[in-house]
Amino acid sequence: MECLVLALRYGIEYKFGVKKIRKEFSKSMSS
Repeated sequence: MECLVLALRYGIEYKFGVKKIRKEFSKSMSS
């Protein structure tokens, strides 16, 4: 059960993290 909660939490963090990473990535690519 514990690892399921961890996976869920990391999944949510990953979804939000991807958006941030994409913004930073597009910034570094354009400059």
